[in-house]
Amino acid sequence: MSYVIALDVGGTKIAGALIQNNKIIKKIKFSTKAKKGKKFVIKRIFSIISLLLEGLNKKNILGTALGMPGPLDSEKGIVFQPPNLPGWKNVPIKRIIEKKFKLKTRIENDTNCAALAESHFFHCENLICLSLGTGVGSGIIIDGKIYHGQGTAGELGHMAIDLNGPKCHCGNHGCLEEFVSARGIARVAKEESFKFSLEPQKLQYQLIKLQQQAKKGNKKSIALYSEVGKYLGVGLANIINIFNPEMIVINGGISKAGNLLLKPAIKEMKKRSFKVSQKGVKIVISKLQENAGLLGAASLI
Repeated sequence: MSYVIALDVGGTKIAGALIQNNKIIKKIKFSTKAKKGKKFVIKRIFSIISLLLEGLNKKNILGTALGMPGPLDSEKGIVFQPPNLPGWKNVPIKRIIEKKFKLKTRIENDTNCAALAESHFFHCENLICLSLGTGVGSGIIIDGKIYHGQGTAGELGHMAIDLNGPKCHCGNHGCLEEFVSARGIARVAKEESFKFSLEPQKLQYQLIKLQQQAKKGNKKSIALYSEVGKYLGVGLANIINIFNPEMIVINGGISKAGNLLLKPAIKEMKKRSFKVSQKGVKIVISKLQENAGLLGAASLI
């Protein structure tokens, strides 16, 4: 029996899974506690891999695969300086894990992994995946393969949609991430007189509550999603005009708001993108959700 160990490392949580034949056999989730720094997060990664290895013969493990926040070098396995992992700079995470566990290891951008899984799920070879979570990740699939450009392509969350917008963790101003990520929504909410905390664990709870209120018909919460959806629509229009994909899949915790976010986004996208480019493009919410990154990572092995 052969297995793959897959991890999806994010700014808020780290998920790990034991996978066999594209099925998740066992799953573990830890909070990242990214502010504690690189060494702490790497120890969390080690702990998850160790727990997934328990009771297994290493001979039956084909390898480990990690979806990591970008930018990174997937060939060399180096994570450069992800905005949502403080203290990470040119970290050779592939070598670190191979040295610790003596297992073949692959590293890929987390949303590239998710995009690959969505491509397989929807049988779609030209697809963009946007992951709306702590930040905004993205993955580009062209002719069934991850598009890397010269190595770090696909950081669509850092397209500027407002020249005079708020400063992003990446150092730029007005990035899409600053409007449609968890942090971005919290900032927009505070501007609209919502009482929102930016502390990661509290923020997650508040966003769940916000979704529940909106789905129950709370007008103020619905209006907030409408505002955030417009910003997402600007990003979608840019993506459609540049790539003209068959499909854009939106996943991540923010996407669970569904049509509260999607309807205003599509309405704004239609105003701003070429009609000929819009034609035939499907914009959907992921059905794989948080498992997409894990399944996509496993497929690398």
